[in-house]
Amino acid sequence: MHQQNFDEKAFIRILARLTDAGVDSLGILGSTGSYAYLSREQRRRVVQVAKAHAGSIPMMVGVGAIATNEVLRLVEDAQEAGADALLLPMMSYQPLSAEEIFAFYEEVCRHVSVPVCLYDNPRTTHVMLADELQGRIAPCRPLPRLKFPACPRHRRANV
Repeated sequence: MHQQNFDEKAFIRILARLTDAGVDSLGILGSTGSYAYLSREQRRRVVQVAKAHAGSIPMMVGVGAIATNEVLRLVEDAQEAGADALLLPMMSYQPLSAEEIFAFYEEVCRHVSVPVCLYDNPRTTHVMLADELQGRIAPCRPLPRLKFPACPRHRRANV
């Protein structure tokens, strides 16, 4: 980011280095970037630029947001821009029940035509997807992936 704006030139340079290196896929708007601080329009532009400069390299796009309706708009934008998959963290300011979390993922998956990767990252989202809840969410399609930033030792046996 450059003074609250998407630095398109710098992003294109990064994409060029990655494509020149022969990467197999790209993760765009993930949690180690500034995605949470970008507007919908900025996020849309990031994805458009990535798709334009990455050629045929598959691209997973983060669509995390606090409000479900905003997530759905981001999903639509990412799919229209050519995302090959979506990275979906459960973000919340207030604690949510397992039912609320399940309803969120179920609703989002009804609007998705590409694979979705659930991002269980309690360190940044303050939401931990319990094993039972993951089991309930797993049949929602298209939802064949789950990402843990670092799997806690006590959960490794269940993964």
